[in-house]
Amino acid sequence: MRTPIPTQIRALGCTPLFAGSSPRQLRRADRFCTVVDVRPAQRLSVAGERPEQLVIIVTGLAAELQPGTTVRPLRPGDCFGALATEHHSCRASPTVIAVTAGVVVAVARHELPGFLEACPSVAERLTRMTIARRSPAEQQCRAATLTSRVLMRSES
Repeated sequence: MRTPIPTQIRALGCTPLFAGSSPRQLRRADRFCTVVDVRPAQRLSVAGERPEQLVIIVTGLAAELQPGTTVRPLRPGDCFGALATEHHSCRASPTVIAVTAGVVVAVARHELPGFLEACPSVAERLTRMTIARRSPAEQQCRAATLTSRVLMRSES
């Protein structure tokens, strides 16, 4: 007998990030997720702190506050946190505030490998999203990190 997919995880499957994920993948991903109800004005992350989880917006709206006055809206399917700052020397986490009531899914940093293995297409989309959001300096930092890893492997 198949385990039913929880409502919030089913809603996650309707976001662009999870588009095309099978019910089986969603059930597998659910094992690594914590579903959290958020209220308007709730702080979801604090600038400069190293996030310990990946947070994905399922329902509702949030805002990413950048230094100065720059605000980037976050909608269902958008994410922030651990994966976006995996190379923490390149990027500090932003402050994120819930704009409306909603639901987010959190995946602890130590659970990310299993979560991404459960939904390979999500892993690919997350990588593209985080690279696209980086500034040119952050992209250069990330490219340098990847290049050094490749060189170290080739020297082994």
